[in-house]
Amino acid sequence: MKHSHIKKTILFIVVEVGIAHITRSLAIAEAVHLLGHRAIFALPKRKHSLISTTPVEIIDIPPIILRDSIKVVNALKDPKKIKILLDEELRIIKQHRPDAVVCDYRMSAVIAGALSNLPTFFIANSGGVPSSCSLPNIGVPRVLHNFVAPFLQILVWRVKMRFIKSVEQVAQEYDKKWTHQKLFERMTYIIPETEDYMVPLGKHLDNRFVGPILWKGFDHIRVPSWFRMIRKTGKTIYVTMGGTGFDKQIFIRLCELLIKRGYIVVVSCSTIAHIDDFPKYKNLFVTDYLPGFEICKIVDAVICHGGYGTMVQAVLAGVPVVAIPFNPDQILHSLRFQELGLCKVVLPIDITFFINLIVGDWEGFERVAKRTDPEKVMAALTTLLDNTDVYKKSIQRFTKGINYTTSPKKAATVILDSV
Repeated sequence: MKHSHIKKTILFIVVEVGIAHITRSLAIAEAVHLLGHRAIFALPKRKHSLISTTPVEIIDIPPIILRDSIKVVNALKDPKKIKILLDEELRIIKQHRPDAVVCDYRMSAVIAGALSNLPTFFIANSGGVPSSCSLPNIGVPRVLHNFVAPFLQILVWRVKMRFIKSVEQVAQEYDKKWTHQKLFERMTYIIPETEDYMVPLGKHLDNRFVGPILWKGFDHIRVPSWFRMIRKTGKTIYVTMGGTGFDKQIFIRLCELLIKRGYIVVVSCSTIAHIDDFPKYKNLFVTDYLPGFEICKIVDAVICHGGYGTMVQAVLAGVPVVAIPFNPDQILHSLRFQELGLCKVVLPIDITFFINLIVGDWEGFERVAKRTDPEKVMAALTTLLDNTDVYKKSIQRFTKGINYTTSPKKAATVILDSV
């Protein structure tokens, strides 16, 4: 292979909000490093402590926003913000002279790679690439789904175009030749899914499906002493809501309700809440971060926000999921997991969700999360646990043939063989 002969430098520039974007990109960067090449990981300093165990070279880069929030979505399509980030990324490229740029939803890096005439790779799930993909059925008759799906596709595409047009606007301030078609069609897309998970409908992009990507770095973090006491009991539940957007009070109320119903509850609160915000109960175990894949192996079910990374960890560990999604990406993946028989979805949305989507009110999705009814979550969990054997069979079908341990190397090889 080409990458075995000449040492290359690969620059990774990722969005810092949401742990999944950081960890999946870092897993690929570490694979590049292990193959004997230089990987530079550009990340705002406030997140460096999360990945302190990595052998990859970490450098500081200006943050998109100062604290984790769903407001990052607005910043990603703000031309003024994009230009500020872009100027610094161009400086970093000039300083380190990489052979390729890899970005994970940091839209300014798309332009930086193009203006520097570098091969550029974009890490995204199927729903995040600039083309349409098959939409999951929400549980309605197939005829109704087939009727509604084209209208939903139009709505989703309109939302994507807001981001794409902002990128084009900034790029053309530097060079008029950079239309959005040229910017986005020149890139290679690394998709951490199997090819049949959510089939892309457009054939004009260079999509490379490498399978689910898990970062092993959290396996080595210091865990609380109680971690080794956790066991499957038939009622051991892991609850995690990611790092942005979910309502803190509902998060805590849900955990209390689980305890009162006789469950053993393990919580990773991330930046949604502080450990001290939770009441003290004998069977409630709370910390900020946990090795997600390892904890999934020793619980009976996972309750989460519907993030693709969290749900993949769960099912690869053989555990079904109750998902409480509230933003479009989470809803897309949660419904697909439900369609595949891996997950039970509690969907606290109504017409205001679609209004938020149309007008681009991303903070409105946080208001949607505040309407989550913990009793409906409890009912979904009961259904899940009462039908464990059915979900287990679906999980076995889904995971058959998936070798997640090779996914980072596959992605690294895609990058290195192209430069």
